[in-house]
Amino acid sequence: MGSQHIVAAVRGSATGSLKVLRASYGRVVRRILRAWSALRWCGVALLVAACQSAAAPESLLTAPIVPEISDAMHQELLQQHSFGLRRGMRPGVFSLVGDSISSNKFFLKPLAHGAQDLGAYSGLEPVLEYYRGTTVRSVAGVAFNSFDIDGIGALSGWKAEHVVEPGSRFWEPLCQPRETPLQCELRIARPEITLIMIGTNDVGVTSLPVYADQLYRIVRRVQSYGSIAVLSTLPAQRNAAGVDAAEPYNQVILKLSAQRRVPLWNFWRALEALPSQGVEPGDIHPNVPPNERSTDFSSAGLQYGMNVRNLTALQVLAALHAVLHAQAASH
Repeated sequence: MGSQHIVAAVRGSATGSLKVLRASYGRVVRRILRAWSALRWCGVALLVAACQSAAAPESLLTAPIVPEISDAMHQELLQQHSFGLRRGMRPGVFSLVGDSISSNKFFLKPLAHGAQDLGAYSGLEPVLEYYRGTTVRSVAGVAFNSFDIDGIGALSGWKAEHVVEPGSRFWEPLCQPRETPLQCELRIARPEITLIMIGTNDVGVTSLPVYADQLYRIVRRVQSYGSIAVLSTLPAQRNAAGVDAAEPYNQVILKLSAQRRVPLWNFWRALEALPSQGVEPGDIHPNVPPNERSTDFSSAGLQYGMNVRNLTALQVLAALHAVLHAQAASH
């Protein structure tokens, strides 16, 4: 065989070997990626799978409406709070993450300046005064507290993806160009507590693994800033046969709460005993009384979903305040 033929043969052999190596390398890379994906979902989509190591979550029917703080969670909350104070989080400030159920004129805003009837819940007056007394920011010379500020982390029509999508509030002058709404809200408000109820618009649209991942990212981001995350379950979305389309998404919320040891606000359960589950017929929003007094906590007022949402929000804030500021209250 001539030298040219030998070179050609060697080249052909080398090319063939290179193709084999490339194919083998590609298979290895794909296997590694599949393995990484599986491990990642064991940390995230364990919310919809079976690889979680945290304690099993309670069911929607039994989980308390207002979080019951165990001794272990109590200590963790104090540690998170201490970390948050060192990071500049502000006592007396809370933020909202959500959609039109949170970014809503009937939710909390009437509480900003005393438009409420506490009824049998007069014990909530101190927590009302506590949050009324701290200015989140001033706009055109007007001071806004946590109840009436239009925060950046909640907007009508939002799904979970919008909260963690850079530029979702590109028109907001306070936010940086590639900042997510959540990052912007945490940076500007520096809230001691962040109330999270997002997912109503994800129901039946966003796959459960994707929703789980997005909610996980929201909670992790809030905690990384040192704000106390609170997860709320979603109102039911029942069809004519009574099947609740929101139930699988609420299971994700329950499981993430257990996994991350996040206080759970079981708003779903609070609505279940109300007429039409506290939701406008054919709608997904908590209903309000005909007189639109959504902060009337009398027995008549508490037949409406938004009234119950306002009451239970205050109860959640009061429960956390008792944990985070117990020493200050004792002096």
